[in-house]
Amino acid sequence: MNRRAAAVALTVLLAPCPRAFALDPALDVHQYAHTSWKILDGFTKGIIKAIAQTRDGYLWLGTDFGLLRFDGVRTMEWQPPPGRTLPSNDIWSLLAARDGTLWIGTSKGLARWKEATLTQYAELAEHIVTNCYLNATTISLDGGARMT
Repeated sequence: MNRRAAAVALTVLLAPCPRAFALDPALDVHQYAHTSWKILDGFTKGIIKAIAQTRDGYLWLGTDFGLLRFDGVRTMEWQPPPGRTLPSNDIWSLLAARDGTLWIGTSKGLARWKEATLTQYAELAEHIVTNCYLNATTISLDGGARMT
């Protein structure tokens, strides 16, 4: 591909993208706010293995000690409804779907959190769900397992 064709292709790809604005050059760098959350400050314990953001704006953090919900200020350990549990507290993957569902992949299976209801999938019990993605109305899991 020659340079002209590459330039045209790049222009076509980038044309529909919204503009990205840099920092305001009129402001000094110390005028911007920055907050960092650290383990030493009590942000979380364990390693964060998965992150997803649901439509309500919460960030969900999957760790080897459980599921955390972050509202932009503080993290809260998520607790399932009474009488319900996650397949495991060792969270490997998270997926926030457009309909508000949070898919939770653990070291011992898959769970779905939707409209205050926690559902586990027995067909994946005792399986490590390390990655999941949505494809239309089907959730696809590592190893070729498919659920509709």
